[in-house]
Amino acid sequence: IKQTLEATQSKQLRKIYDNLDTLEDICSLITSAIDENPPAIVREGGMFRKGFNAELDELIYIIENGADVVADIENREKERTGIKNLRIRFNKVFGYYIEVTNSYKDLVPDDYMRRQTLANCERYITDELKNLESKIVGAKDRREQLEYEMFEEMLKTLTAQLSRFQQSAEAVAVLDSLCSLAETAVR
Repeated sequence: IKQTLEATQSKQLRKIYDNLDTLEDICSLITSAIDENPPAIVREGGMFRKGFNAELDELIYIIENGADVVADIENREKERTGIKNLRIRFNKVFGYYIEVTNSYKDLVPDDYMRRQTLANCERYITDELKNLESKIVGAKDRREQLEYEMFEEMLKTLTAQLSRFQQSAEAVAVLDSLCSLAETAVR
């Protein structure tokens, strides 16, 4: 619309041209932030594009790939310790833990902290596993909270630009009315 009006000589159309704000910065912000197919409810998550916020990207990665991250740690620990039957498991009481059968107890490294002793095995934790557990367990809730905070911040940013939206909307409304009158006059 702005390009079409650029060469106009009409004072009325020139005024509309001057009042039209293309809002390119706002468009760029929304395009870079909001996913192409956002959910209908903000609290569901999935509102923002990957790459817009590093913390959100990490949370999404953990949510989508938590099992792979745990499997990578398990494989790395098997290699590091030489314990072939080492397993990382999860339960609601202990969270994530490393399970080692009694036949391999002598290979357990010093950085493993004993969590539980069973008849045929020992369960251990590590600082890395505790940190990962807190990330995985809290990732979904933190994602929802972070996305809601980001959405609220975006609303504040857009609300601060309300006068720009209104000015452009008014200019388009006047132009629409003039176009309707002109079309009627031609008929």
